[in-house]
Amino acid sequence: TSANFSCSCKKGPDLTITQIECDYQKKIISFAVKNAGDEAVDRPFSVSLYIDGVEKATQIVSVSINPGGTHSSYFDGYITTCKDLKIKLVCDSKNDIKESDETNNSLEKGCMCEEKPDLIIPKISVSGKKICYIVRNSEKKDMPSTVFYNSLSVDGRVVEEMKLTESLSSGGQIEKCFNYEIPVGEHNVRVCADSRNAVKEANENN
Repeated sequence: TSANFSCSCKKGPDLTITQIECDYQKKIISFAVKNAGDEAVDRPFSVSLYIDGVEKATQIVSVSINPGGTHSSYFDGYITTCKDLKIKLVCDSKNDIKESDETNNSLEKGCMCEEKPDLIIPKISVSGKKICYIVRNSEKKDMPSTVFYNSLSVDGRVVEEMKLTESLSSGGQIEKCFNYEIPVGEHNVRVCADSRNAVKEANENN
């Protein structure tokens, strides 16, 4: 008894996009490329970015990726506003690599931007035993009634904290004052809005 068997398996590297993430605050689109094949990728290849069906940029990846290995990178500056986007990434978009599977090079993802308020301190004034300040919502998203804290620091040390329950419309602001007497001399005075990070903001670093 005899039997014939033919194997059509192809050896070689196999590049695929495994991850897409959108960071609207940093304005970057990050991604991960995996070599799912059984041979290393040892030549440069391209990764192309499409936003809402339009090609925006191409990045050359020049690192070697072993079988099962991944490479992470990002496109910078293509998320400029808070807007829902359809993102598509294509690895080896210029067909520089001969792969075992040429049909799995792309990945699509819908990136949803959630608008958030953003609390800033545009003004501080000192008068006698009062340190007054303005809290402003600088973003287009209203802030509903929320419990949050503001802190007063003098020379890098928190000396007072204020609990507030406020709502702030887009562009709205309130003025509050700490009752604190600054010692005689030159000092660095800082007021921090939402010092306990109770409010989810568009920018947590300002």
